[in-house]
Amino acid sequence: MSLVLVPNPMQRPDYTFDHEPTIMEMRQMAIKAMKDLLSVQWTVDRKIAHSKTGAVGGKRFIYEPYITHAGQPYTNGGKGLMQFMEYYDQQSGRLNFYGTPEEFNMEIGCTCAGGVMWGLCSVCHTLTGPFINFNMTPKFGCYPVGDYKIPGDIENYREYHTSRIMEENGLDLIIDAYTKIQPADAVTSSPKDHTMMCIDYPHVEYGEDGKIDLEKSYVMIQDQRGGQKDGFYPVRDGDNLLHYSGRTEFKYTFQMLIKEFYIPVTPAEFLGTEPYQKALVAFNGVVGSKEELIAGSVTSNYPMAVIKLILTKNNGHKVMIDRYLFERMDPHNGLARNFPMERMAEAIRNAQGKELTVEVTAPNSEIITPITIQL
Repeated sequence: MSLVLVPNPMQRPDYTFDHEPTIMEMRQMAIKAMKDLLSVQWTVDRKIAHSKTGAVGGKRFIYEPYITHAGQPYTNGGKGLMQFMEYYDQQSGRLNFYGTPEEFNMEIGCTCAGGVMWGLCSVCHTLTGPFINFNMTPKFGCYPVGDYKIPGDIENYREYHTSRIMEENGLDLIIDAYTKIQPADAVTSSPKDHTMMCIDYPHVEYGEDGKIDLEKSYVMIQDQRGGQKDGFYPVRDGDNLLHYSGRTEFKYTFQMLIKEFYIPVTPAEFLGTEPYQKALVAFNGVVGSKEELIAGSVTSNYPMAVIKLILTKNNGHKVMIDRYLFERMDPHNGLARNFPMERMAEAIRNAQGKELTVEVTAPNSEIITPITIQL
């Protein structure tokens, strides 16, 4: 048993709207979704250690059963909060994961841009890129904030650094873009290899010469990253010491953004060029037999988070017999929007009971049942 009682176990969050939201309501919901990912408190029953290449120069993260962790683990996985919740005991706050450290890394972890994209995907259906900052370009659903330009043939920032975008547009245009940042916009940097979400309007101050004071002007951000000690940021919460794997509120001056080559980006929904859509999940195929289920696919207008195969036995008891946690590349390759049930063929063919149900969790946490077949 865990030796620490997590003080604030988190229930499964819900980011759906019961009305047509305004753009600002969508922005605030995206901030909340990412903050939930950064703030969820949990503990483990055994020591887990893994390495994250590139995290503050490469870092080894050690999760001890004696302490309370806050925030989804910062690792290579690029998962979102709903995948994390699949292993989370919502009553005790205990993380029920018994795989290897490498599996922990990939099954539960989240990258910096993965945290930002997860927040945005709670309300924005147009994002199609992998959950890494190099792909936060127009091709994958992220557009410039302000009037600076990104060449249309850029697919990712790995080959075309944000430093080049800053240089080619000129510093004045980039600084002007900083002043136009709104809540839930992102700032991303190729040289820094990092992405952050802005959580408020920028604070802008001018000097006596009438120009923007770059040291006194700033944005407030939240981000997913490795801390300075053992991969964490120790934060005191009353009598409880929390070990955060991210920052829920941090000041970045315009000068810091410039020095580290950050450019601001945002999705089409926040620009008002694409409307908000509720999450819709459907089964593409013929409903009836096991083989017909295997031949079909589950489709969604949002990148899906989790898909489960639930078997109802003859005594009425329900049990999960298969599960797929979508990977960070799945939004890019289309799998997260069109999932072929053939990937669950073995579990479907072996299912013996009363009925078989396909259950999908969308990024806004809606649990949708697109199909049930009688066995």
